[in-house]
Amino acid sequence: MTTLVIGEALIDIVSTPDAPDRYAPGGAPANVALGLGRLGDEVALLTDLGDDFHGGFILSHLRASNVTVHAAPQGATSTARATLSADGSAEYDFHLRWNPDPTPVAEEPWEA
Repeated sequence: MTTLVIGEALIDIVSTPDAPDRYAPGGAPANVALGLGRLGDEVALLTDLGDDFHGGFILSHLRASNVTVHAAPQGATSTARATLSADGSAEYDFHLRWNPDPTPVAEEPWEA
């Protein structure tokens, strides 16, 4: 079965007072595609990525799990930052963009 997942792929950034920032590929749809790819399913992800380091990092991460990525990288990749304070509380900051090009997937016979 060929599955098309549509949605965000972004970089999660976790900031804490006493450690360097931690970066990880994220986004719920990207994680769904990643899981399906790791299970051996044929899966593609239509998303919007930047042509920056973070976009390349996400592409490599997804492709390593057998996900076909449909994106036209340009600009900055979306990020979600969680800043944790010493007492454990968190503040969140999102820099999101969403303008994918559906042309590459419009004519495919997707099963799901």
